[in-house]
Order: sequence, then C-alpha cells, then structure tokens
Amino acid sequence: MGLVFGEAEVTLNGTLLPTKKGVTAGGFGDLRRPIVEGYVHGHVTEATIKWCECPVTDSSDINMMALHNTENGTLVIRSGGKSYTLRNCWEVGDATLESGEGKHALRFEGLSWEERTE
Repeated sequence: MGLVFGEAEVTLNGTLLPTKKGVTAGGFGDLRRPIVEGYVHGHVTEATIKWCECPVTDSSDINMMALHNTENGTLVIRSGGKSYTLRNCWEVGDATLESGEGKHALRFEGLSWEERTE
C-alpha cells in the first residue's frame, strides 16, 4: 500500500515555509470543459489556473512582505512520497492574517505543475 498525501512540506525558492495543516492545491488538468448552458449543446474549453493555498505561521523571523512580493517563483509541495512543483508562480496578493496562532493565508498561482515520485 502506498503512502498517502498527509502532512505537507512546502518550499518557496528553496526556503522551507512554516506551513500549518491545510495546504491545498488545484488546477492539475490543462483544460476545463464546462458545458454550454441551456439545452446541452456541447462544451467549451478553458485553461485551468494552477494554484496553491498555504496557511503559514507568521513570526518575527518570517518576512511576509517578501512572500507577498513573490514573482516568477518555484513552489514545491512534498508529501506521501511525491513532490508537486508549481513553476513561474506569484503570490496573488489577497492574503489574510489571523491573530491568536499567527495564521497567514497565502495563495500562489503559476503556469504549470510538475508531479514526481520520490
């Protein structure tokens, strides 16, 4: 039985991010195929947005502004014996910060995903 995608390790440009539980990613397919509404006439094709949302812990040794200013970055998620690499990514810029546990939500979008078994 193989390993399951569980706790994730996330790096951005080679630097380990202090991620919390709940890293999510999407846009693995190249195209979406939504139907033409009304009587079903068929479908159209649209490019998918490749994205990753990372809840991280904000602390005095993390430069959140530098993370928000990320452009042309490389984000790697490792978990369950696999890695997923989001190339040419940027931080979308609508991040939020919650007090208490210092949760800072980041969203990265990019041009392509690469999957590897490690």
